[in-house]
Amino acid sequence: MVFLILQWNARSLIANGQEFKTYIYQLKEKPDVICIQETWLTTHLDFIIGGYTAIRQDRNDGQGGGCAIFIREVMSYSRLTFKNSHDLEIVGVEVWINKRKISVLNFYNPCNKLKIEELDSLCQGNEIIWCGDFNAHNTMWGGRSTDYNGQVVEDLMEAKEFVCLNNGQGTRLNFRDGTESAIDLTLVTSELASGSSWEVLANNSIGSDHLPIIIKFDISNVVELDGIMRWTFSKANWEMFAELCDKEFDQIDMAGSIHEINEQFTSNIIKSANQTIGNKTGKLSKCVKMVPWWNKECNDAIRNKIRLFGKLRKTHSLHNLLEYKKAQAQVRNIVKRAKRECWRGFCSSIGRTTPLDKVWGMVKKMRGIRQQSNLPVLENGGEPATGAMDGEGRNSS
Repeated sequence: MVFLILQWNARSLIANGQEFKTYIYQLKEKPDVICIQETWLTTHLDFIIGGYTAIRQDRNDGQGGGCAIFIREVMSYSRLTFKNSHDLEIVGVEVWINKRKISVLNFYNPCNKLKIEELDSLCQGNEIIWCGDFNAHNTMWGGRSTDYNGQVVEDLMEAKEFVCLNNGQGTRLNFRDGTESAIDLTLVTSELASGSSWEVLANNSIGSDHLPIIIKFDISNVVELDGIMRWTFSKANWEMFAELCDKEFDQIDMAGSIHEINEQFTSNIIKSANQTIGNKTGKLSKCVKMVPWWNKECNDAIRNKIRLFGKLRKTHSLHNLLEYKKAQAQVRNIVKRAKRECWRGFCSSIGRTTPLDKVWGMVKKMRGIRQQSNLPVLENGGEPATGAMDGEGRNSS
């Protein structure tokens, strides 16, 4: 199994977010981690991708900017903290994969002058994956020339032994003249570079002027990514559960150690639950309709926009540019109209006898909110405990 990251400068999840969600749900291979730059989100705005947990760093003042990392629910992670990074737009997490702790950094530089000392201070851990829009040009990764920021990043790579996975493809399209630039970078420590692949998904910009990038690492994940086991409490036979627990508890040897008693106690509860409650494993389907208002017209508008985007990239002209911009505006208008009509239809169906939970359920569905289950990261003696504990309470991973 590979560890898969998608990175993308969204140029506003407010404008392009719903199309991006649909894009993710339709991918055959779902990313384990999604790194988004220029989210343009503010603290009072939610943005939810079903099956993922969001870690955000919104811009504190002014408009635009912002970074977000979305992590598959089944992955163990903890958020990184950065000292003296108040002027930098960065968010980071540590993920545990195959008994390895890997730092994933997501960075956006809004054309500011980079300082190698500041970038160096952000590097945490021995294995690092650093995604972002650095706004740095260098012939090393496909630029037509090397500018100041490009030289700073090159110096950082030499100092920290980073490898740039970029293959020279353009990652941003200038709609005015049709030129491309490579400013979205993926830097990794040398241990992670071997067995990795990097690809620009050039057929669809999803409304942005930047193209999404897929990075794959040949690392097996400890957790099977099909889903998380959940108890089906709605089908539970609680009377039988209580009877079985009483019967099993009577057989516990209370003369043993506290660890042995706890193990027997826990095992008996799970054994009784398996017989009387049952469980299921939730899966993130290949294409989930996460909002009730999404319809065929929305899909058709997006397909038309993708077609015109390919035409524009193939032959850049004022006519093709105007056609693409027109299709882009149509997508946003159609999505807004579909959302408005769905909500009006639901409101007209509400009566005095409509249960309140149905109303709130629809409100959550309109916002794309679904129940999520995350794997907690516990600490044992100040160290993250991401594997099973042995008899003495030590982390076996």
